[in-house]
Amino acid sequence: MNCHVPIVSVIFLVCVVLLYNFPRYTDHDEAALRAHLTNISRDATSIPVMTFNMRLDCEESDLSNHYTKRIHRINELFRSFEPWVVGLQEPFAGQLLHLQSYLPKHLNVIGYNRNEHDLGHPSRHNDFQVGMIYDARHLHLEEQDYYWLSETPRIPESKSWNSMGIRTLNIARFTIREGVLAGTHIIAFNTHLDVRSEEARRHQASIAADIISRWKVLYPHAVFMMFGDFNSVPGQGAHRILTSQLSDAWTNCSLSHSCTTNAFGTTFHGWLGTFANVYLVRPLQVVAFTLSGLGLEIPHAIPQQASQWARALARLFAKAPQYSLLESLPAWPYDRLHVDWILYHHESSPESSTVVVPSLVAVIDVRSTNFSSDHFPVVGVFTVGRK
Repeated sequence: MNCHVPIVSVIFLVCVVLLYNFPRYTDHDEAALRAHLTNISRDATSIPVMTFNMRLDCEESDLSNHYTKRIHRINELFRSFEPWVVGLQEPFAGQLLHLQSYLPKHLNVIGYNRNEHDLGHPSRHNDFQVGMIYDARHLHLEEQDYYWLSETPRIPESKSWNSMGIRTLNIARFTIREGVLAGTHIIAFNTHLDVRSEEARRHQASIAADIISRWKVLYPHAVFMMFGDFNSVPGQGAHRILTSQLSDAWTNCSLSHSCTTNAFGTTFHGWLGTFANVYLVRPLQVVAFTLSGLGLEIPHAIPQQASQWARALARLFAKAPQYSLLESLPAWPYDRLHVDWILYHHESSPESSTVVVPSLVAVIDVRSTNFSSDHFPVVGVFTVGRK
């Protein structure tokens, strides 16, 4: 019997090493994806977009992760990809003011429009936490709207359902300026659902879905896209609610032979970088998202000290689950635990002639160090055609 112990131990260690190191995502993989992304983005019928939680400006335990260090990487990301629309999450107004000093002048920022004070005024500190950046060379902003995802959506700063933060929905209607798609409307929605309360996330998603349905009636021929950090993953409540109105671009891309994607399992990495993608971490992520989907409170950042872990465990077991296990589990297989999504309307109403098809949906700017944020951006390139 004893002679088999070393063999079992060796097999166990080999398995741990493999789980620790795979799947690999290399610089070569990233470079190849970017080259293809640049190539297809130039097509006359393509619309390149991005969703990106760029992380608020706050004190960081690792100084290289501070916003003043990351801003150059974010600038490089926007310049290299050149998206027409970017849905941002978390930035303070001051962060965007700082970022604008680096970005090309044709990239405009829209958030909550108070019609008073400039971007640097203290009253506007939180006005761009679901801000959007758009390329004015390609798009003309026709109108904008803004909702608070609460029981009183038109009352500024309102929140409900034990939401940890004030959560909002930013809406913009653009017209494509020129080319074969000239005159086409793009309706863009951007949001950031609550990080703590599953009840709040589901209600917030329901309000957003209802608003989207109304815009679809108003503009049946438009291209619809939604960006966001939804603090939940495919298969869970918010995803089911929102995909009743829009389609998941990643899901449809992965089912198409003509669409490019990359097998990267996570978008929130919490400063762990590519390590957050390895198989060894996957079971922990599934457990964390399931607990969150049950309505239990999990930490919204990775605890760094024993005292933080103790407080997190105390909050976790402070109340009973609100939802069933079956409706709280992430979608199987657990190879896409993304909290950041791009949703779209793949075909407008039966009387419409507009058809939207993803040609690329992928996690990008994947790094093991020198991060642009604690989330990896998700990019999409959509081909717009006519029936």
